[in-house]
Amino acid sequence: MAKDDVKFTRKELKEDELVTFSAKAIKWLEEHRKPVLSGIIGVFIVIILYYSITGYIKYRAEKASNEYIQATEIIAPKQKETTTDLDIPTKDEMQNALKKFEEIYNKYGFTGVGKISLLRMAQLSYELKDYDKGLKYVNEFLSKIGLDDPLYKSGLLLLANINFSTADYTGAINACEQILKTGSDFLKDEALFISAKASIKLNKNEEAKNKLKELTDKYQTSHLKNDASELLKTL
Repeated sequence: MAKDDVKFTRKELKEDELVTFSAKAIKWLEEHRKPVLSGIIGVFIVIILYYSITGYIKYRAEKASNEYIQATEIIAPKQKETTTDLDIPTKDEMQNALKKFEEIYNKYGFTGVGKISLLRMAQLSYELKDYDKGLKYVNEFLSKIGLDDPLYKSGLLLLANINFSTADYTGAINACEQILKTGSDFLKDEALFISAKASIKLNKNEEAKNKLKELTDKYQTSHLKNDASELLKTL
C-alpha cells in the first residue's frame, strides 16, 4: 500500500521553524553561558550606576541650592521695625555668610551653585575690606567659568573694584577694558566709571574725560550718570 502524502500547513511550518530556532538558541546559550551572563550583568550594572549617579547628582544639587539660600538669607536686607527703611547686614552677619559660602564651595565646588558661591565669597571679602582674600577668590572664580557666562563680567567688575581699592589702578583699568570689549552693554557704565576714576589717579585726565563723556552720552539711564557728570566738571 502506498504511503499517504504528508502535507503541512503554513502555520505548522512556521511553528516547526520556531521550535528549531529556539532549540538552536538554547544550545548556543548553553555553549556561551558565561559571556552571555557577563554581558547581561554588565548591562544591569551600567543601568544601576547611571540611575545612582544621576540621583546622587540631583540630590547634591538640591542640597547645595538649599544651603545657598540659607547663606543668602543671612545677609538679606531686613526691614526696620519702626520705619520702612532696610537694615544693611552687619559685619558679623557678613562674616557668618562668608563662612557659609566657603563651606558650600568646599563641598559643591564642581556645581553651578558652588561657582556662584565663590563669586559671593569674593564680593563679601571685598565688602569686609579683606582685599587679599577677595582677589584670590575672584581670580579663582574667573578661571573656572567661561568667557561667555554673564557672571564673567560681574567677576571682572569686582576685580576692577578690588584693584582700585588696593591702588592697582592699571589693573583696574585692564579689567574694565575687558568688559568694554564685549558686545553687550551690561555693566559697561560701571566699567567706564571705575576706569575713569583709575585714570584720574594715574594723572590721565584726558582719558578720564573721554570715558566719563561716553558714560553720560551713551548711558542716559545709568544710575552713575549724575556722579559721572559731577566728576567731569572737576577735570
